[in-house]
Amino acid sequence: MPLLAGALLGGLEEGRRLELERVGELLGLLFQIKDDEIGLFGDERETGKPVGSDIREGKKTIFHAAIARRCPASELERIRALWGSPDIRDSDVRSILDSMERHGVRAEVAALTDSIAARAREIASERAYPFLADLLAYSLERSR
Repeated sequence: MPLLAGALLGGLEEGRRLELERVGELLGLLFQIKDDEIGLFGDERETGKPVGSDIREGKKTIFHAAIARRCPASELERIRALWGSPDIRDSDVRSILDSMERHGVRAEVAALTDSIAARAREIASERAYPFLADLLAYSLERSR
């Protein structure tokens, strides 16, 4: 929305406004995926939140959807029982994170992130929006 608001206030032609809107959507998606990743795998000292906080809170993130697709039924049943449970232990959270690694969830999400970033980068460079490169880099590299 901030990109679109600036484009509207600046009188940018409709075609370029639509491009900025699309890049803004892609950047917002990247930001949220990275936020989900940090919530699961981030460093507690940097984030100020415990590792796996999204699991503890029962958040239905892209990682949650991916583990549901990739995990065998018996393992998934256990994960679903633990996800958002008020009684979840640190060892349970670690087990779920290990399952995500083992079943390629983190790699799947990383590949999706790379694809979205490539599209955002393509649109931004085609239309010479160099300031978007900084926003893209921030979204991809942040750790908290």
